[in-house]
Amino acid sequence: MSMEILFERSKNIHMIKRYINFIESIANRNKIGHKHHILPKAKDMFPEYKNFDDYPWNGIVLSLREHFIAHWMLSKIFPGSSQSLAFYYMCNKTLNKNSKEYEKCKLIHIQNMKNIYTDERNNKISKALKGKSKSKEHKEKLIGHSVSIETREKLKKANLGKKRSQESINKQKESYKLNANNIDRSKCTLSEDSILKMSQTKKSKNMKWFNDGENSKLFSLNEEIPDGWSKGRIIKWKF
Repeated sequence: MSMEILFERSKNIHMIKRYINFIESIANRNKIGHKHHILPKAKDMFPEYKNFDDYPWNGIVLSLREHFIAHWMLSKIFPGSSQSLAFYYMCNKTLNKNSKEYEKCKLIHIQNMKNIYTDERNNKISKALKGKSKSKEHKEKLIGHSVSIETREKLKKANLGKKRSQESINKQKESYKLNANNIDRSKCTLSEDSILKMSQTKKSKNMKWFNDGENSKLFSLNEEIPDGWSKGRIIKWKF
């Protein structure tokens, strides 16, 4: 099988010839590097020639620089295809983000994502899943799901200053109640060590909690306590 098949799939004759000359100029070199598919293995390209054992002619070992150049050429031969995305991802990995080619491939990637994740598609998925109960196995996977500190910080920054609707708040409350792993917010969950530390901190500041039956407030023991206030704190758990 020859690389001439590329001429049947693309009109960029000039770049195809450059690509063929580039591959042929380094085909006989013995070196260590990345095994590259000459005819791309992507589903929209030539997946039938993916296996190197069956089609050894479709593989060539390239250095990192040569591999980058090869994918740049393929992105020019097949613009708007998986090869544009492959070059875009490669630019991300190598942090080579200062070229017009990167910008072009990124814009293609953005447009492709818009074409895939349309409002119509998202609404169809939403309607299809609405009212469906999750399997026991699915629920077990969701329970105990941990999120890294880095991810939490990203979510915090993304949602900072955003106001949620009352409907959203109510849904979160219901979801929280349904999760058996969540704590009972009607009970104090502080450890004995935490309570002791808090007590020591208040003593060092010479302050104690007082309440008027509804509200709680810290008062210094050196100041006069208003009428109607008694020792103790009323804990109001907020959801």
